[in-house]
Amino acid sequence: MITSPYPPAECGQRLERVTVKYRPRQYSVARAGRPAPRLRGQVSPARVRVAQPLDYSRNSLVPWFDGVLEMAPDGGTILRGTVGLPSASLPAFVFVSAVWAVVIGALLAHGARTLAAGNPLQALPPLLIPCGMLAAYAVVVALTPRQLRSQTWQLLNELSGILGQ
Repeated sequence: MITSPYPPAECGQRLERVTVKYRPRQYSVARAGRPAPRLRGQVSPARVRVAQPLDYSRNSLVPWFDGVLEMAPDGGTILRGTVGLPSASLPAFVFVSAVWAVVIGALLAHGARTLAAGNPLQALPPLLIPCGMLAAYAVVVALTPRQLRSQTWQLLNELSGILGQ
């Protein structure tokens, strides 16, 4: 929850001024009379769905804020919602994990068969490659939550700055 001393209509305008709806590669295109976009997504009176522009140099995860602007009891605004990865990204994560599991399983089975056939040198690559793949997967799984938390805080700080906190 983010609060602002400004009324909801002004908060919506502030968010619209710095939000662009174009594709990621078009974010750098200047829009006449408007500041450089700080967010991408959609802002309407009924819904705020925004994220920070993609940073291809860091290949980072980009969480989205999905919420609403509400009138606060003191006359200001409350921006209430959730932050997280888009639900559409879940099938891609499941698919990639399933493919990795099949590849690792096939390589381990081939290595075990080759080792059982009495060819230890030929069994070495199919047994070592899955170990490297599992190590890489473990690193990704270990670092993803930290990176997501960092990106989430950056997005929330950006929203607080835009709304005049």
